[in-house]
Amino acid sequence: MKELVEYLEKESDYFTAPASTRFHEARKGGLMNHCWNVYTLLNEKNERFNLKIPEESIIITAFLHDLCKVNVYKDRILKNGKMSDIPYELEEDLPLGHCTKSIFIVSKFMQLTNDEALMIRWHMSWSDYEFKKHIDAVKEFTPSVMALITADIEASDFLDEKFEKNDKSK
Repeated sequence: MKELVEYLEKESDYFTAPASTRFHEARKGGLMNHCWNVYTLLNEKNERFNLKIPEESIIITAFLHDLCKVNVYKDRILKNGKMSDIPYELEEDLPLGHCTKSIFIVSKFMQLTNDEALMIRWHMSWSDYEFKKHIDAVKEFTPSVMALITADIEASDFLDEKFEKNDKSK
């Protein structure tokens, strides 16, 4: 874990990266804020539904589920030197896929439990065709997957700051 934290602090833009190019938390520090919102919601679900997810697993999955987003968002500047209405563009450095890439990066520093790996792998289920084939088996294996899925969606839709195009009237 120590090496992972060192990587996040010294070799990545984890604490300053946006969470998306233009949808939610498309601003400096947005990724960290989104992960905090996911952590808060996942922790609440764990307590409310007595899911028995270990605190360490809540921290790991909430704060690392989108690790694939470090070091890949670049400021979007137009040819005239002005910022674009869409503030960031994605410059993918390792096209493994969103969830798989997060697990890949984490695995360089620590071993995930089966539950943690499943939570991170399927947290984007709403946009993952493969999940439809595996949903029953995943839910039977662990309810924690659904908790992270819904925490991520709720954070994005209700808690995260939304991107607004530059308003020239302000």
